[in-house]
Amino acid sequence: MDKFDEQKYIDGLIAYTEDTLRFLSNQDKAKRERMVCAAFLRCLGVQFSKEDLISPRDDPPDVKFKEARFEVRELLDEGRTRGREFKERCAILKKERNLSDSSLPNNTPTPISYASLFEAINSALSKKANLYRMRGCASIDALLYINMGSSFLDIATAIPDFTSLILQGWRSVSFVFISYSHVIFANNSAPDFLKKYEGQTRNAWNDQDTLFDLD
Repeated sequence: MDKFDEQKYIDGLIAYTEDTLRFLSNQDKAKRERMVCAAFLRCLGVQFSKEDLISPRDDPPDVKFKEARFEVRELLDEGRTRGREFKERCAILKKERNLSDSSLPNNTPTPISYASLFEAINSALSKKANLYRMRGCASIDALLYINMGSSFLDIATAIPDFTSLILQGWRSVSFVFISYSHVIFANNSAPDFLKKYEGQTRNAWNDQDTLFDLD
């Protein structure tokens, strides 16, 4: 790559990173939540159109999909804030103006077991469950977007007991962790498509570039 091409490419990366940071702002929260639902449904193997995903004015839920009432929660690595990597990348690109391996963060992900993930999910949902209490949770389908850049799901590990999650009172609890969707549990009043895939880890969508698309 010659000097002109490299600088043009860097300019494109900076523009993309700045666009991503704008998208990660609170202004686009409702759209992000619909995108998480889209990714979850695609990996689960459920057909939908973007018009099926509705952001109500009143919260909860964050997103309605037919009979489902999704309350969306993002689960990040401990100590990590949303968009931090993009801010760091943008600052480095603007300062260094090169693509050297040493100038950009490069974290090799490590496996995470279902047991560790379920523990983190239980902790992440407990505060909101206390806020809504049993009556509010009973009509809500909790959906977590596992945004752990340092980890990947080890699907060969055992599914642990999740009684503590059930006792929080949610109608169902599910997660999407690229490129898998998993319904941890769905009680009798939950939507049929969630009950159908209860306890399953599914990977029905192979194109990560379009996983979150709403187009």
